[in-house]
Amino acid sequence: MHRRTLLFGALPMMAIAAPGNELLDTLSQHLDLLIENGEVVKLDGKDADATTAIAYHRIANITGNAKFKKAALQLSERIVKAMRESAVGLLDIKEWGPDKIMYGAPPPLGWYGGYASLLLGGAGRIDDAQFIAGVLDRYPWYEKAGWWATSADVRNNKPLEPLDSPGIINKCCGMAFACGVASELVAKADPPLAARLRAKTQRCIENTIAAQHPDGYWNYKYAGTEPKSKDTVGYFMLTTNFMIRLRELAPSYRQPGFDKMLAKAGAFAMKEIAPMTSPNQGKAPSRPIGGKTPERYDPSEAPKRSYQLSSILAHGKYKAEASKILAHALPTFPKGNRGQFASQCVEPASMAAVLLA
Repeated sequence: MHRRTLLFGALPMMAIAAPGNELLDTLSQHLDLLIENGEVVKLDGKDADATTAIAYHRIANITGNAKFKKAALQLSERIVKAMRESAVGLLDIKEWGPDKIMYGAPPPLGWYGGYASLLLGGAGRIDDAQFIAGVLDRYPWYEKAGWWATSADVRNNKPLEPLDSPGIINKCCGMAFACGVASELVAKADPPLAARLRAKTQRCIENTIAAQHPDGYWNYKYAGTEPKSKDTVGYFMLTTNFMIRLRELAPSYRQPGFDKMLAKAGAFAMKEIAPMTSPNQGKAPSRPIGGKTPERYDPSEAPKRSYQLSSILAHGKYKAEASKILAHALPTFPKGNRGQFASQCVEPASMAAVLLA
């Protein structure tokens, strides 16, 4: 079965819905706790609606739970409503600079732009998908180098830093994911829009392939010294997860170079990140990395990292290691949490559930 069908077809993979599946049971319990009187509760966090929506959709496809399918659409409708009410379609992230300018930006824009367009478009709401695609298309893009702005003013869409400043790879890959998914959804409704999104996505893929080190690692800003203030191994995992989502959800972008890139990233994750992730007892990679990368990732301190890594390992066919790390993390899953703390866990964990099936 084609993996896109696994993610978005009608009731696939029923085999893993059996009692005793700890991953599926944990995610189902968490998602059920977020529904009250038939409605998803208010979620706090810059991309919580989007990342929780896709988790509802994935688990609904696995279990056949119609309540979860409805919840996924509810959250997607909240996202597009808020986008339509925004001056330029960007949702608020946080204030920037001495003038406290409210900005919008990826990675959140990647998550909500990609998943809201996917879920609404899949429900036949092509007008909404096309609107979101237009927001993505208008987000500031630096054609000369092939990257997106790190942030933009939510009032007028103007970049808050010079466009020729070095691009940040996880932000660009988040935009590539969203633009790639949207380009496929609107290809028939608006071919010129789809073509523009596709060209930007392809350019980002080429830049990302070119920037990858022989061991599979990516620098935070494509090249140069790694920042002392960043957990760059964590951002490596975020970048890889975005590229995995692009490959899985926008099949027309698959190509040998892309697959080779993801295989190298998966191998780096297995060799260098799995050992430093609980329950393993290894240390951080010996290669130059950011100063905020911890010696070890433990779910009691940074739970999202265990799930992000599991998703990468499962995609790379390192399923035994992915399952071991998941089994260690799941007892402390933040079930019922209504914020970013849980939403950043449930998205990669639900992706792992699909990939491990």
